Amino acid sequence: MTELRDPSPYLRGGDLVATNGLWRRRRSDSRPFVDRLVGHGASGLVYGLEARTVQTPEDLVAACRTSGLPLLELAHPHTFSAIAEAVADRRAADGRSRLDHSLRRQEALLDAVARGTRARGVLDVLRRHDGLEAVALDAAGLILAACAGAGELAAAARPPRARHAAGDLPIPVTLADGRDASALCVETRDGLHGHLVCARPPAALDDDALEALDQARRFLAVELDRQEELHRERVRFASELIDLVEAGEARPVETAARLERFGLQLSAGVTLLAVALDPPAGDATTVARAIEAAGAGGRPALVATRGEEIVAVVPAEPMSTGAEAPDALRTAVERATGSAARVGIGSRADAAGALHRSLAEARHALRLASAERPVVRWDMLAGHRLLMDLQPPEIADAFERTLLAPLDEHDARRGTDLVRTVEVFLDAAGHWKPAADVLHVHVNTLRHRLDRVAALTGRDLARMGDRVDFYLALEVRRSRAGRR
Repeated sequence: MTELRDPSPYLRGGDLVATNGLWRRRRSDSRPFVDRLVGHGASGLVYGLEARTVQTPEDLVAACRTSGLPLLELAHPHTFSAIAEAVADRRAADGRSRLDHSLRRQEALLDAVARGTRARGVLDVLRRHDGLEAVALDAAGLILAACAGAGELAAAARPPRARHAAGDLPIPVTLADGRDASALCVETRDGLHGHLVCARPPAALDDDALEALDQARRFLAVELDRQEELHRERVRFASELIDLVEAGEARPVETAARLERFGLQLSAGVTLLAVALDPPAGDATTVARAIEAAGAGGRPALVATRGEEIVAVVPAEPMSTGAEAPDALRTAVERATGSAARVGIGSRADAAGALHRSLAEARHALRLASAERPVVRWDMLAGHRLLMDLQPPEIADAFERTLLAPLDEHDARRGTDLVRTVEVFLDAAGHWKPAADVLHVHVNTLRHRLDRVAALTGRDLARMGDRVDFYLALEVRRSRAGRR
């Protein structure tokens, strides 16, 4: 309510201004008055008629029409206070309605969590109470849950590239199918960021929708925390299991029970994978989520890190046959980590004793994988390295020490280079002259050195069998150095 010629200092935008026109002393006063209202964002003007005023002045009507400002006429004897009371009552009713709806939504969210429907139940509440289609993404950008009927959104949802924090308003994202959508950050206690992706763009979200999404985000943060803790437990468990497999201590009953605890049936067949990232990136939980979601077809997987190598236990089918599943696994890992991935796949294992063999095959396959051939399966392999990798470590080490330790001791004591001499001679395929040239010695000097090797080890490098033994011993040494 105002009778000032210039009420603009008191306008906040969106105001409905009421007046009896006492500020109007001449016809020319109407246009400046209306311009000031429009310039400060007034939503409309109410002109109150008095007993002696039968209609709104024509000049005021013309000014409002020209400026596009809505003009209402309040007939005598109605008062502005009656309008104010009606507006206040309506706003109070709207507020109670919104509060009631918010409380009902909150109760439905609590009920969904209490019934164990977790993230899916939270998203279903959004769909049922507010008509919002949404999906939840975990910290790796993979689908954590989707509301009923959101199949297309789940297939197209992607996390935003722009960084934002929990508590920020929704930011725009473009789905894989080109549609515009919104994303809200869902932050865990450890600072990991998942996302709540809504099918509506930010401009289409009113205050009620924003409140609903914020309520859901808080519940999803709890579920994301639970998922992260579960993944960390799986990674710890997988590391223990791989330790047992490497040490040859994987007992049949205990190993089967360990795998079954996390949904893997040893009797139905499992396969071990070795994965390398270039550059090294992400962590075991990130890779585990990627392998479970895409590589293992949504079925369980156990993933552990061994230095820069990642080892996974997955169901044998369809991973051990065909190329589609391994390629899907590699793609999922690359998308989750942002690094190029190489994958080595071992053979099917349906008994505890076969796990060591599958792991050795996977690691050997990984060593042969390259950018041109990023996925290598065990049945693509053949060679002495695989045979050596299948031996228990203590046997391979003892074999290497038996042949090379006498030469190491002689080299250390006399300052000779017998191990290097044997290595160069074998790399030259037993040809004397090329080996001597590499060593920068005369052929006779080379012969004397190899005679000394024979005297120390009892092995004659003129015999093919002894050459093979030395070659394998050197390969064991190289392999062990590569694992350090």
